Amino acid sequence: IEAMNSYVEFSRQEFPHATILIAVPAEWYGGPPDADDYARFVENFDTALETVRDAHGDSVAIESLLVAPLSDADQVCNSAHHANESGRDDISQQIAVAIVAVSTPGSDTASQE
Repeated sequence: IEAMNSYVEFSRQEFPHATILIAVPAEWYGGPPDADDYARFVENFDTALETVRDAHGDSVAIESLLVAPLSDADQVCNSAHHANESGRDDISQQIAVAIVAVSTPGSDTASQE
């Protein structure tokens, strides 16, 4: 939470009219995460994000994107530690869609769960 607060404060000062989009990378490659572990992760992230939003009030717009896990083994490197070009393309597409969503008037949120 402290690191997220520092990032938001810096961004708010440098870009006072911007919407901050926090993209959380997927840690799971080659298949979906354990449902219980993922649910706990999402709950903890949402709690941390609400704490940060509460700390900054209406002075800054903060949105989030939970990047979907890559489910195709062809989208990761041979050792399955990181995304290959195809996987990076998919992740970049998710981020681009989220940026458009937070930039579009009337859009409620970019959050994807």
